[in-house]
Amino acid sequence: MPDIKQKGLLHTLSEIEYLSAAERQGSPVPEGVVSSDNLNRYFIDGLKTSTISVAVTAILSPFMFSAYNGLIPVFGSYKPTAFGRAYVLLLTTAFPVSCSAVIFNVLRKIHFGKITSKAAGRFMGGFAAGSVIGAAALFIIIHILYYNYLTPEALLGLFYGIPRPIRPNRAVYEWIMRFSGSFIPCAYFQAAVNLLSLSISFLGIILGKRRTARINGLYELWR
Repeated sequence: MPDIKQKGLLHTLSEIEYLSAAERQGSPVPEGVVSSDNLNRYFIDGLKTSTISVAVTAILSPFMFSAYNGLIPVFGSYKPTAFGRAYVLLLTTAFPVSCSAVIFNVLRKIHFGKITSKAAGRFMGGFAAGSVIGAAALFIIIHILYYNYLTPEALLGLFYGIPRPIRPNRAVYEWIMRFSGSFIPCAYFQAAVNLLSLSISFLGIILGKRRTARINGLYELWR
């Protein structure tokens, strides 16, 4: 395999599948076939995927809680039905869930030979680093932001700091106060979603390695 620049999640997973197919058929895959540059790119691609996932969840979570609290209409209603609540939840979690589902589906089926294990491990190392560090960093940042600038008292001080001619009315203040009140639940929610996404992805590795061990055991019996 020549050095090929990875073009995203699917491209990286495809390369891991190619390595797996070669090792599954018993073809010798030299150590140098996957260069250090390739391994670093696998790590970076996993890191990018999880970082984007964390960011998307963090951005959409406040709107989800605001919709549940009647601040944002769902299908034209400020009192969302069960379907509306489910729709908003799926919309918020679609990116991390779909990414983890794709990763899980690939990793559970591949053959974990020596080179494939190294490539998949490097990719998942980046994915885990982005998920854990990103979720933890956002959790801390949201708490600092809320308790310093978005509490009712802090918001009231900010509003009174605006000149009276352009100062928003009380309704705007109350809406922003209720909207910012969802930030702390969002911090816990985004952390839970991204850690769940990471767990699903690692479950793919566990199942894939068990499958590989079972197949290798059958090969040993047939020899």
